[in-house]
Amino acid sequence: SGYTFTGWTSSDVTITGASSKNASFTMPAKAVTVTAKWSYSGGGGGGGGSSSTSTIQPTVPAANGSIQVNYTASGGTAVLTLPGSKVDEIIARSKDGEVDIDLSKMGGVTSAELPKTALTAINEAGVDVTVKFPAGSITLKKDATVSIVGQAEGGSLKLELKQVAKGSLTDEQKEAVKSNDLVLDINISSGTKKISSFDGTLSITVPYSGPQPVAVWHLNDKGELEKLFCTFVDGTVSFNLDHLSLYVVGQDTAWVNPFADVKESDWFYGSVEYAFKNGLMVGTSDTTFSPYKNTTRGMIVTILHRLEGRPKSDAANAFTDVGADKYYTDAVAWARDNIIVSGYGNGMFGPEDSVTREQMAVILMNYAKYKGYDISMKADLSKFADGESISPWAKDAMSWANAEGLIQGSGSQLMPVDNALRCQVAAILQRFIETIAK
Repeated sequence: SGYTFTGWTSSDVTITGASSKNASFTMPAKAVTVTAKWSYSGGGGGGGGSSSTSTIQPTVPAANGSIQVNYTASGGTAVLTLPGSKVDEIIARSKDGEVDIDLSKMGGVTSAELPKTALTAINEAGVDVTVKFPAGSITLKKDATVSIVGQAEGGSLKLELKQVAKGSLTDEQKEAVKSNDLVLDINISSGTKKISSFDGTLSITVPYSGPQPVAVWHLNDKGELEKLFCTFVDGTVSFNLDHLSLYVVGQDTAWVNPFADVKESDWFYGSVEYAFKNGLMVGTSDTTFSPYKNTTRGMIVTILHRLEGRPKSDAANAFTDVGADKYYTDAVAWARDNIIVSGYGNGMFGPEDSVTREQMAVILMNYAKYKGYDISMKADLSKFADGESISPWAKDAMSWANAEGLIQGSGSQLMPVDNALRCQVAAILQRFIETIAK
């Protein structure tokens, strides 16, 4: 309750009768966004929520604009009505596998309740659902949706993303949080059950205008901070998570280099700092990074697993040479389950083998495919004297990696079968994230 419809707005089209619920516009040959404007008066007394209309805007060109969905709003929660016919329409008009539920302009709304049957049907059609709140957005990916829906005890799921006042934190948590930090509470529940852990990951995006550089941490009850990988582009912080709790977005502290074997004059200094600060790579000891040490196949999948937010995988271990208690066990299972790696055959993965530059190119391109990134760029590798030494199964990946500037070579040599050094991997990762995953 407390919401009053005030009109329609759009930066894409001219709306006739914008203040009327029966407004109209001419649909161009591209997707447009039309948003319902609401005023919030603080909510009224009892009696339940008022019936309202929001919009779902697919992220692909649609035949006739956005889709209107009825809901009731009460106590900061928008309860969406999604009958089967509406779900079918959403699926039919979301051909690239994404749909947004945009509640970002509704002041006071911190959560959305969606029917479990609707989420299941949309997920089975291969469509990811993003719910946009005033404080940020939550994207439900396939594996996470299956796991979360499977834990539901009611007929609906409630997603919540809100800013938390620092005064509500424990004394230990207050000590860990800086004055300019943004504290977020991210929750999913069904009925009276709170769902905190699940398979796969959720993607979170949050607007941020505070001091930079930006970092994201998980904040536990003891006030301990665990750093997560994040990206910051055009005022928006993005990160993945595999469990729900409090998260902190704020200014990263200056890096104090702990590695005696990484000098500021080294060409890879900035890349090592980037990989270490973002939790992608750690040292070989507290004081050494071993920049010229070979990177193993187990290491590279572990790095990508960290980049993805350490998602859980129920896939069985398919490799006889991957132990059940190794640091890379979960990462290898996740990577194989998502067709990022396939192993040598005969049940062997070779986790302790050094990864070659061409193997790394293949693994990175497979990860890019998994993420849905553009892998169309190709380079002419005949300019390299050793271009013919690239393995047939790696030619496409090496062409793509070179075209994107990930694997650049040295002079006339691309060195495809050379082992990838840890300093090289740090540099390649930074290039990948800043040019492809941005």
